[in-house]
Amino acid sequence: MYGHVGFGDLAPSLSFQKTSGASLYPNFLVRDSWTATITGPANQPVWLQSSRSGSPMILTQVGSTDSTGRFSLSGTVGTGEIGSWVETWYVGGINAVGTTLTNATSLGTITFSVSAPPTPAGPPSPTVDDSIAPFRVPSIPATPSAGIPSWVWIAGAGVLAFSLLGGRR
Repeated sequence: MYGHVGFGDLAPSLSFQKTSGASLYPNFLVRDSWTATITGPANQPVWLQSSRSGSPMILTQVGSTDSTGRFSLSGTVGTGEIGSWVETWYVGGINAVGTTLTNATSLGTITFSVSAPPTPAGPPSPTVDDSIAPFRVPSIPATPSAGIPSWVWIAGAGVLAFSLLGGRR
């Protein structure tokens, strides 16, 4: 008896709602949330048949209605779900050979798309204020003698000091 509350046998229906995110249904962005609410016969399996970007997926039991004929499933869209989706929801029935149901009631088909969120802009590039003199790190110039860089002279002086002191502190 569909429609009589308390009998645990509600008229079959599907409500699919987007519950978070700035984009409008049927467009989802990664990290948007959704809820599917099913009503139907009490204590019956709920099935989902999906295809993403034209590739069918296996028929899957996602749960069962409770003793009052209700079932709810919620989730958040992830990066592995990017693409165009077609989903058909069913209640009741038996999964005969893994791809078809017998004695099930189709609750309808929904279509939606999932996209990656927009890439946030990076930090602003540093700017140079030309009104002040630029700060310059002084470099150690090479000595004019024999074109030997200063760091070689400094390292040599360190080795000489170490050997004159005999390695003592």
